[in-house]
Amino acid sequence: MELVQNWCAHAKVEKFGGTGLIEQQTGLPIGHHAVTCDHAPAGGMATWDLADAAIDFYDRNCVHCDKRQPVRLPNLSELVAARDRWQAGAAEERKRHEERLAAAKLRRRQTRDALRAGQPTPVLTLLDDLGQFDSEGSSEAGLRILETSRLAPEIFSKTITEHFFDLVEAEESWFLETGLQVLHQLGCDQRRLARCALICLTRHVCVEIAASILEMNLEEADETLIPAAILALALLARPPRSPVPFDHRTSHPEPLLAVFKRWPDAACRGVEVLLDEHRPFEVMAGARSLRVLVQVDPLVSLRFVRSLATKLTRAHLLEEGEGRDDLRDVCEALKEGLALALLADPSATDKTVMAYFAGASSEGEARLIGVYERVFSRARRDESMPEPAVAGVVLRRLLWAATTSSNDDVLHEVERAFGDDPDNLLGIALSELDVLLGAAALMDDRLRKHEADSRIEKPADMLQAMELHGRRNTLRALRENFVGWAANAASGNEHATRQYIEFVASISNELDGLRASLVEHAGTLMTTPHGLNAVLPLMYSSMVGPSQVVRAAAAKTLGKLRYRRQSDLPDLVFEAFVPLLTDSYLIVHQSAVRTLEKMQFPAAFDSAIKGALWALIVYYRRETKSHEFLMECIALFVTRYLDEAAKQARVDEIMVAVIEHVEPYIALHELRYFGHALATTNGFAKMILRIIADQEAMTSSLEDDALKLLQMVPATAVLESAPLFEAEAIRWKDNHVTVRAFIEVLTRAGAWEQAVTVARTHWQSFPDTVQMRTRKWSARLLYLAVSFEAAIAAGQVEKLTSIGHEWTEVTALIEKDRLDYAERRDPLRGISRSHQGH
Repeated sequence: MELVQNWCAHAKVEKFGGTGLIEQQTGLPIGHHAVTCDHAPAGGMATWDLADAAIDFYDRNCVHCDKRQPVRLPNLSELVAARDRWQAGAAEERKRHEERLAAAKLRRRQTRDALRAGQPTPVLTLLDDLGQFDSEGSSEAGLRILETSRLAPEIFSKTITEHFFDLVEAEESWFLETGLQVLHQLGCDQRRLARCALICLTRHVCVEIAASILEMNLEEADETLIPAAILALALLARPPRSPVPFDHRTSHPEPLLAVFKRWPDAACRGVEVLLDEHRPFEVMAGARSLRVLVQVDPLVSLRFVRSLATKLTRAHLLEEGEGRDDLRDVCEALKEGLALALLADPSATDKTVMAYFAGASSEGEARLIGVYERVFSRARRDESMPEPAVAGVVLRRLLWAATTSSNDDVLHEVERAFGDDPDNLLGIALSELDVLLGAAALMDDRLRKHEADSRIEKPADMLQAMELHGRRNTLRALRENFVGWAANAASGNEHATRQYIEFVASISNELDGLRASLVEHAGTLMTTPHGLNAVLPLMYSSMVGPSQVVRAAAAKTLGKLRYRRQSDLPDLVFEAFVPLLTDSYLIVHQSAVRTLEKMQFPAAFDSAIKGALWALIVYYRRETKSHEFLMECIALFVTRYLDEAAKQARVDEIMVAVIEHVEPYIALHELRYFGHALATTNGFAKMILRIIADQEAMTSSLEDDALKLLQMVPATAVLESAPLFEAEAIRWKDNHVTVRAFIEVLTRAGAWEQAVTVARTHWQSFPDTVQMRTRKWSARLLYLAVSFEAAIAAGQVEKLTSIGHEWTEVTALIEKDRLDYAERRDPLRGISRSHQGH
């Protein structure tokens, strides 16, 4: 940053994007930054490494600039000089490389010339094609050689065939693929050809054709070369994730499977070598290969349990790759390998993994527990239920980790395992229903103890406070997940439903958090008529019970019922629910209102519900800290009960008046869904202008919603308040999106004078600098377009010609500027040019 500031007094460094938490805490300039200047016609780019952005800006703008005002040394010239030195060195290396290639090409031509002596015409033609293929890299020449081997194999004498083998064994990259195909087509010296294929695989060149040749010549292959070829075969069988989106690589597992069938011990030695590596890529490939090999031998992963566990436990000691993604990918592959071992022998594998768990670091513990999570996630993804013995071991190990571990990373892995519905694991969840409910009770104990400790010991700083909050959320999520699994398992099973309800009844009233969780998930049991009848007494007693937390949970449960089950509810449930809307506890009546949004009540209860909502609106309009809930109540009232009779009583005007006192960004969140119902109400236009005037409401994520509300204002209301719309638009004169939206609204209402003023102010707001001139020209075109339409509307035809001339002049300037700076403004210029060396 100092080098940029020392380079020129005009240069400035600007931040691009938001400010993250770490940047706020440290004050360091983390994030994307860009170099700007009022005299720069081509702009630049924003990068993490400011050096890249600075050199790119220099190339686009500073090289041709005559406005530079040097400040001091050191400056940007040092980065540019280092880059230029690196580029000069790279050019020199390219030159030496090209000279070596030319010398090698000359030697090959001399060898071909020697082969030509005494050869018949067809052979000479073949050598000509080979020479053209060598000198030009012509695909047509290579195709001719391949077709010749297919149609006239007799042309390939022993001398020519030997020359082809020599080229392949010399690993001539231009010839390898074609040479292998020709030699395979000729069917000569299969042992030597298989060796060539294996060497190609060990060098990772022409992998697909080499693997195909090896697969068809396995009996001639050299077993000692098999281990070194496993990496290429593994990558071919299961290609790694591509960094390019939508690049779906095709897998070819057949060669690896064929090698494993013929040489199982040699193939396993190759996998073991990969797992013993220190580079993440090789370890990942070895672990991923096991998913292929189990197709032949389901027990093969058991050979590598200790190697997999060792590497997973100490994955942080692997050499650094391209970034965190490398470590993540290799850990996922190792987990997958151990998961396969769990499926093959759950008891022995679990014992081994736990032996490593005992001495693992906190990160290692989490990775090892992730193995068990992988079994469950695979069961859901593959839509296959694991064997009961496997599922039982995995479930009990995960529950053990959740109820005993104080490692947050371990708890997160368990949370992931139970984060989705059981799906294909319903069977094991049902058989272990009592274990799941017991685990939920233990998690509730841990949660209550954590909350008690947090009240006694206050966090030392914000970071510790965030950690404590995160731990609380994790413990709560685990409790909810265990209860959710138990409810899903019990759903539709009369015995299990009765067991679940009896467990709820056995919970002490003091444990209202656990009881509330069980009540809230009880809605899952109500998917059948029997389940509904079984749970209704629990729901009714919960809605009228002494605990406000349980009452709120009962209200939430009703909101989760499907419409068909809602229609089966007796009136007694609705009668118990309505008082919850006016319950004295916030958690209860707020939960009830949010449930009301999802339910349709019988008409007989409309009057009571309407009165309850009105009472809540009246109360919460004075509560400045509860605007979100107030807007929810207003939205529900307006969408359900704002009929013509209510409008005649001016209820809609009351609602608008209440919303006027709500924080604008909060009002916007709800108005975008029901604003159309109030659009014709007196005061709606001014309310919308108040929202747009708020900076927080006009953030990038909400700006579109605010401008959509602006479009809802009727033309008559816009015309009546045209000066106010003009003034607000001028406040946003630097925001072309907002200005254009206001102009659209003003012109639609026929407020031409105000529209022209807004457009002119927008145009004149841009400084007359090189950097901003394209934006200023664009704004001027907008002003001319609005002026043209205003002149037509006013019948001032004589102005149209002059406006047309101005339009032509401006468009000509824009086109000239585009052509003059097309190369320097190329968005890929900074990517295609190398900035290494700084």
